[in-house]
Amino acid sequence: MNMKIKLLAVGLTVASSLVGTAFLAPAFAATAPTTSSDVVCDRVSTRVDKRVDKYNTNEDKRITRYNKVKDHMEKVLAELQAKGKDVTKLKADLTTLNNMVLKFDADRKAEIGTVESAKADACKVPKGDYKGDFQSAKTESAALKAERQQIKDFIKNTIRPEIKALKA
Repeated sequence: MNMKIKLLAVGLTVASSLVGTAFLAPAFAATAPTTSSDVVCDRVSTRVDKRVDKYNTNEDKRITRYNKVKDHMEKVLAELQAKGKDVTKLKADLTTLNNMVLKFDADRKAEIGTVESAKADACKVPKGDYKGDFQSAKTESAALKAERQQIKDFIKNTIRPEIKALKA
């Protein structure tokens, strides 16, 4: 008798779980992607969007920092010029820095465009053919990293020593 009650309880539990999933299955089926290419497209789109947002945030901070350096450099240049120092080399360096930052910003926007087009291709082209676009974006990213380093080195090794020399 006790065994019959246990079997009945297990049977009711299994039956209720099956009935519950039968009612929930249509709701999940409407939102889930239907094919494997849709799944790949959704995953690639989500990952690319997250990375692009993170990248934009970091690079915007970098551009802001570069602009602060340029503003500070203009203030120092005005102070030194008021003291009667020769600041022609420093003015040329400021122009060079400005051009480097503008080129970096343009290249950054071009790389974002490449990544966005690769994301669009992931949903359109046959399986795996979009990976070449991401490889070219990776190459552009390496070039941008080198540009960032050049700007940093230019500020550290060229501008700073000139300002220190003029202040002395």
